[in-house]
Amino acid sequence: MPDIFVDPTGSNTAPYDTLAKAANEVQTAFLHFGNSGTGVSTIKITPAIYLTPVTDAPLVAALPFDLTIQGTSLTNLPTVPGFLHSLNPSTVKLTIKSIKFTATLDIQEILDDITIENVDVIGARLRINTQSGKTETIKNVLIVNDTDALGSFVIVAGGAAGLATNIENLTIDNCTKGIFIEFPGVVNLKNSIISNCTTAVIINDSGDTFNSSFTTYFGNTTDVDNSAGGTFTSSNDYRSGGAFEPLNPEFVATPDNFRLRATSSAIDAGDPTSSFSNEPKPNGNRVNLGRYGNTSEATITLVFVGYGHDYGNHYGGYRSNVSFG
Repeated sequence: MPDIFVDPTGSNTAPYDTLAKAANEVQTAFLHFGNSGTGVSTIKITPAIYLTPVTDAPLVAALPFDLTIQGTSLTNLPTVPGFLHSLNPSTVKLTIKSIKFTATLDIQEILDDITIENVDVIGARLRINTQSGKTETIKNVLIVNDTDALGSFVIVAGGAAGLATNIENLTIDNCTKGIFIEFPGVVNLKNSIISNCTTAVIINDSGDTFNSSFTTYFGNTTDVDNSAGGTFTSSNDYRSGGAFEPLNPEFVATPDNFRLRATSSAIDAGDPTSSFSNEPKPNGNRVNLGRYGNTSEATITLVFVGYGHDYGNHYGGYRSNVSFG
């Protein structure tokens, strides 16, 4: 199946396979794909503010094939008022990339594979059901200003052995409950920022395993609630009682801009083995923490020059190797 286009200036003519014939709402394109019955497709969304939430509820059967839903710009994200996936497919891969959601992004049913990348969720919840026994990938995601009673990032992590939800370069800020691990499973978090929450992480089941590394927990009332008695490991985290002191992320201008200020101690504070190749130079040869780490929007490394020496940012006992190349 060819790509499906979404643009408010398109003619809204099926099969929406050119920009000129683009669907005017993401929901229109999504239902067209769901009813097509054939093909692997990408829904490509032009940056704009869309008015209709996306849901597969009108479909009578599960989505039949793999689907990627993505904005056409890495930096100017289309705004979509929510996404609800509620049908139960088998062997289906869903990828959501480069979109801003202003209402809940909720993937309720079991999918064979989930990738969420370069996504912002503003004032709403992200919920994923990862019980398929596959490794799920969540990276470069922002979740802010949410008061959901269950949690702002809910991971239904139970089910088959071998399951892991891998989260990298996540920023959660100003939420009542940050990450809520709902059922037994393995969740790996690194190079992230969880700040200004009532509770940053809730391990809800004794069968949960939560592995955190190179993540700063800053300004939270409680960093990790493990009263359920799950397995919690912390490696090179920046938190009270952790390997290093909490790092103040120093966002540019909350609640609108969660990039790091030039003076932020979260610059160059990520795992030294993680990729930083997408960050602009000078980048300290080390990934930044949070939503924009290892992206073209990452804050550059401050370099101080004096007495014949160059000094990069120094955090967590590691020295950044500053490069101008």
